[in-house]
Amino acid sequence: MPLYLEILGFMFNDKRSSWLKIFLVTHFLLTVIGAAGASTPAVYLFYNSPTLILMFWSVGYKNNLEFLRLIMLSELFTMIADIFYTVMQLYIKGHSLVYFSSAVTILQLVLRPYVVRYLLLIKDEAIERISSEDLENAEFSKSSMGVNEYEAELYDEKNPFETGRLARHSLN
Repeated sequence: MPLYLEILGFMFNDKRSSWLKIFLVTHFLLTVIGAAGASTPAVYLFYNSPTLILMFWSVGYKNNLEFLRLIMLSELFTMIADIFYTVMQLYIKGHSLVYFSSAVTILQLVLRPYVVRYLLLIKDEAIERISSEDLENAEFSKSSMGVNEYEAELYDEKNPFETGRLARHSLN
């Protein structure tokens, strides 16, 4: 990891949040630069803002998979909107700011599939981690529950009326 990123405290041990921060900064910069064109409509900022908000929110809630799914859905929607926006901008006869805005939109359109691919990898790793933790917890609770039941049965054999379990079964 580069020293200047360590000094800034940008990269952390959590690989997922570091990459989300990089994606967030990149999307924000490209959205702002793309909106710098004089002919950029407000809809360009509107359809990019949910992605940015979801990324801000997702950095805070690292273990929530729902944010990753929403970011991926937002990315796919904005890819389609970027295609329409770029086609409309290229048909406008205008000055260099129109072409600059279109070029930044094309750059952002090229980067979006990589973001979605990486988010899918993060989601798969998180699902695998959660399922392995659930499996470990289930095995632990099953093994500890078996030991407790065995001890309760031994205790019941010594004095069946001391525990409520055997007494309840005898009443039924």
